[in-house]
Amino acid sequence: MEISYLSSLWRFGSGPANAQNGGSVDASVITNYGVRMKTILVLLTMMTGIAAFSAAIELTTIAEQSNWIKTGRADETERLCKDFAKKFPNRVQCQSYGKTPEGRTMWYMQIHDKKINANAPVVWLQAGIHAGEIDGKDAVFLMMRNVLEKKLTPDPFKGLKVVFIPIVNLDGHERFGKWNRPKPAKCVI
Repeated sequence: MEISYLSSLWRFGSGPANAQNGGSVDASVITNYGVRMKTILVLLTMMTGIAAFSAAIELTTIAEQSNWIKTGRADETERLCKDFAKKFPNRVQCQSYGKTPEGRTMWYMQIHDKKINANAPVVWLQAGIHAGEIDGKDAVFLMMRNVLEKKLTPDPFKGLKVVFIPIVNLDGHERFGKWNRPKPAKCVI
């Protein structure tokens, strides 16, 4: 049984399965094989397109998705920073500016046109200074998305270099607990 299986693997070459044909391959076998390979390539191409479509960059925050009842954690902020840079490479850069005392990476974003003058004014935006007052980060992400997707016109960033630090107090932001974040009645953490 094992020998017949192995010999079937040699079907296209000069192995034992083709010894009776003098080691040659039947043209119909090659044609059939070619059709199968083309079908496989077409399916792989379609799957790649579907995967690319389903992996579209999502820039909506947890705050927006929850109707502003919840807020995202630091991992969402890092993902959004990097995703904005991927989706708008000519306008957004995402960079780290160090580590917190608890070892978390701190991120900031630069938003500007590539054509901007080197001496253009710089606008500094920072959010997340106080751990329980974190909605500024979500509001700025929403505003940035609307500006960059041209849903907010005229562009308030035009002619400016914008530096945005989504979470200044990153360790405080990530400290969830009864005494770390007093919450309003409707706030879900």
